[in-house]
This record gives sequence, C-alpha cells and structure tokens, in this order.
Amino acid sequence: MKTVVIACMLAGLAVCGFAQSNVPNAPSFTFMSNFLGSPVSGSTSGLDVGGAYQFTTYSRLRADIWSIPSAGSESFLFGTDIDMWFACNLLNQTSLPCNKLNPYFGGAGGFGRVTVNDNQTVNKPAAMARIGANFDPTGSGHFTLNIFEADCGTFPVLESNLSVKNVFKCGYTTGINFGLGTNQTASAKKLAHKRAHEAKKLRKLQKAAESKS
Repeated sequence: MKTVVIACMLAGLAVCGFAQSNVPNAPSFTFMSNFLGSPVSGSTSGLDVGGAYQFTTYSRLRADIWSIPSAGSESFLFGTDIDMWFACNLLNQTSLPCNKLNPYFGGAGGFGRVTVNDNQTVNKPAAMARIGANFDPTGSGHFTLNIFEADCGTFPVLESNLSVKNVFKCGYTTGINFGLGTNQTASAKKLAHKRAHEAKKLRKLQKAAESKS
C-alpha cells in the first residue's frame, strides 16, 4: 500500500510539472547570428548571419552569409540541416532530453566573393559540411543557444600575390538563434520525445521508491 501511495504521488507531481512546463515548439522560421572562430580565411574572427525554414519534421532549409571583413571576403551558402533525432534515446538517459539539446548535421553550397582591391572582386564556388548542437533551456524554440558548429569545406581566399584560389579549411561558430512561428508536425514530435523522457524519469523514481519500501 505504501508503494502504491508513493507511486501515485510521483505520478501526480509529474503531471503537474508537465502542465506547468513550457510546451516544446519547433519554430517555422529561425534567424541566426553566430560568431566565427578560426574561420575559413585564416582570419581570427567573422560573422555568420542566416535564416532557416522548417521544411520537414527533421530538416530545415538554411541560408547563410559568412562575412569576414579583415579578409575582404563573403560567402553566400544555401543548404539543409537535419536533426539527429536518432540520438534521442541516448539523450533521454541524461538530464538534457532531445527537446532541449538538439544535435544536427548538414551541408551547403554557393559561392564566395573576395575583394582583391577597390575595383575588383572575384567570385568562386564554395561548399561545406557541418555538424553542431543547439541548446534550448525551455524547449519553446524562441531563443536558442548554438553551443557549437564545426564547419569544413572549400572556399575562395586571397593569396599573398593577389590571386584568388579555393582552399579546404575548417572552423567553428557559436551564437544565438531566434525562432518565429510554429511547425505543427515537428512540434508534435518534440512533445512526444518530451513525454517519453518524463515517463522514463517517472519509472526510475517509482523503481527507486519500490526498492526502499
């Protein structure tokens, strides 16, 4: 009887906690502003500004502009990001379920523009692959921290002899994302993952209570 009472109390707390928590939300549109460290040009800093549209439950169409003023270069890239929902089972073992910590990978292509001098710019193809993780403490999707993003690809750079050529470089970004709107299908999937995570926690609490009774 004692075990049943404890289990009911835990269940009640879980339901109340879920009702009061923020409902997970996958925004339809996301605007990004990330700082570039050790970017493709070899410069020490730059800025990645872009946006993404939730295309399917697990993927986003994404456009980026990488600007590195000290190197006189910009890259205009368009591609996609895919959420690693297959990692949810691992994340649900931790205190950071996948509705809050969202690992992803993706790729993009486009062109890079390098300013040679005041009267000349050179455009060349650019392409990259990326892997990263976003952290949303509330799951609301309105404000998200880009913990990291590792990027590797081929980009045009200005050589010391003022020639422009493509080179393979890697870098990383970190910054913030702002979400607008709601993608109903992706949000429902996030909610399902949240419920699965809370149910797993509840089962652990019940098991612990039973072992003490």
